[in-house]
Amino acid sequence: MLLFLRETAVVMRPVKGLDNPLVQWVLLAGCLAVTALLVLQTRSMQRMSRQVDDLLAAEREATDERQSLEAQLARERATREALSLEIARLRARLPEGEAAAGEAATLTLAPPGNRGATPPEPTVEAPDRAQIVELRLLMPDAVGDEFKDFRISARDWSTGLVRWSRAGVPLAVVEGRRAIVLYVTGEMLAPGAYELSVTPISNGTDASEPVASFEVGVRQGGPQ
Repeated sequence: MLLFLRETAVVMRPVKGLDNPLVQWVLLAGCLAVTALLVLQTRSMQRMSRQVDDLLAAEREATDERQSLEAQLARERATREALSLEIARLRARLPEGEAAAGEAATLTLAPPGNRGATPPEPTVEAPDRAQIVELRLLMPDAVGDEFKDFRISARDWSTGLVRWSRAGVPLAVVEGRRAIVLYVTGEMLAPGAYELSVTPISNGTDASEPVASFEVGVRQGGPQ
């Protein structure tokens, strides 16, 4: 017991110098400084957290607005396309001399071997905006008959931005060769370089990868 008390006395021996008032004031000042720094750091982190939340909220709002604009643009394009096709059907009912402007032109494309490093040369003259164009996309021999419907998407060659898309297009036969045949308007073939991708649709869902792609360059035509 005496030994335990002796050891306790050694452990509880006061630190030398702490009884000095000056040292005590220095320690107190240090504690206050550390506390002040912690408070400032906490407030700074809270302010940064609020800024991050504001930025995330602004990003979500911008994303929602962009998606809304894209959906609106897609609806407007679909509406214009439907109106153009209806105009073409009405033109077909006109007398022969007046219906010439409503006759469909034909554009046949074959898939290139590889995607070029530069945009395709503008070899096709831009049709009139209201002109109906029969677009024929010749399928590669590797494309089998397991798919019946396809989605055709036209993208800007340089930016990859989707200009228009058409789903549910069936496979057809053109001059003894399998092809995708769809009707578009001249407005959908404005001057520029395009990459058209063909993606199979199965059970209402697009396949993960296109089975064929085509390139075409449309040059500026005469006065529209």
